[in-house]
Amino acid sequence: TVSHALLQWSSTITSQTDAHHVFLMEKSEVGPHSFTANAIFGPDSHVSGGEVHCTLFGPNANSHHQSLLIGILWPLGRGNVGYGSNVGSNHTGRIPDQETSVGEGTFWGLGSVIKFPVDLTSAPYSIVAAGGQLPP
Repeated sequence: TVSHALLQWSSTITSQTDAHHVFLMEKSEVGPHSFTANAIFGPDSHVSGGEVHCTLFGPNANSHHQSLLIGILWPLGRGNVGYGSNVGSNHTGRIPDQETSVGEGTFWGLGSVIKFPVDLTSAPYSIVAAGGQLPP
């Protein structure tokens, strides 16, 4: 289901997707098999098969896997979220109680676990190794 969504030109929300209170900028795509709420998706960003909540998901960022992002500020985007990544894992539900700030080009490896608070804005193009954990 889709409710309270704003879509710019050539952006799409595909089938089997729940999207509520979202803004998709040009050529961004959410779905299939995605759940997102209270999020902004930058131009040319793509999410499929995962969850994105209370997040600013920047341009050219991708999450094509079963992953979870909560409370992420990623305005410069240009990165990737690996399968099973849990970015923003220290929370009280599906709303953020803190946030993670991310620099341009960050790559979240397979199964990485990122707990609030984390600030990677001064470390662009970081790679968080598969199975890596960043504690608060």
